[in-house]
Amino acid sequence: MITIAKLFDSLVLVTGIVAIGLLQQPRWQQLEHSNIDTKSLAQEIQKEQNNLSFWKRFSAFGYGNLLADWFFLRFIQYYGDDTARDKTGYELNPQFLELIIKYDPRFVPAYLIFSSAISIDAAMPDKSIELLGQGLKHISPYQPDANYVWLYRATDQILFTNDVEGAKYSYNMAADWADIALNHRLAKANRKTAQYISNHPYSKKNRIAAWQLILTHNRFAKTRQVALNKIRELGGTIKIQPNGAIVIASPKDN
Repeated sequence: MITIAKLFDSLVLVTGIVAIGLLQQPRWQQLEHSNIDTKSLAQEIQKEQNNLSFWKRFSAFGYGNLLADWFFLRFIQYYGDDTARDKTGYELNPQFLELIIKYDPRFVPAYLIFSSAISIDAAMPDKSIELLGQGLKHISPYQPDANYVWLYRATDQILFTNDVEGAKYSYNMAADWADIALNHRLAKANRKTAQYISNHPYSKKNRIAAWQLILTHNRFAKTRQVALNKIRELGGTIKIQPNGAIVIASPKDN
């Protein structure tokens, strides 16, 4: 039986989604095709962040899947606005995934897209590892492609943080889940990788190459600076050429 309270909750939810969607979408489209200044763009990002913070406190009222799908579409719109992201970066990427986890933590395809969007585009590999770990508590190994969530997490762990033990565990879990999915070839490869990194911890040279990927992939100054700082921490040397090109030299691994 549908109660008045339930009907009211549903009305609030749907009205909120429609209203915010109508208010935001035209504005983002205007930003994409305009030469709006950075200050105004930053104000729009702050509004978006406020909206995301609001929804973190909002109950699903039985519409979790709908909300997760909606936030995924909002993320695609935000992520795909290259003009705006070149000026403001991708710092909201993790917040979109946090909301998807809140409303539909079994949404496997989202994790596979957000992994690189957070670790590479937003230059937050630690956050990517954390959020994928949260999601894995709710995912079943019998879901399609679920084993890849473990694999993507392992890649971030070994590539960016050099967490050998954590990566080894994630690779072995990816192997176990790949076996359940009857992908025995991938399972074997994951176990071999886990064994290999146990005996050959990832080199500084390869970790510098990972951060160099972030550096070359981003045009947002703040994100590029994070990558440069990490490269220096790992012992890399950075030279700026007269034409503005960046040349990076890696140290010799012991």
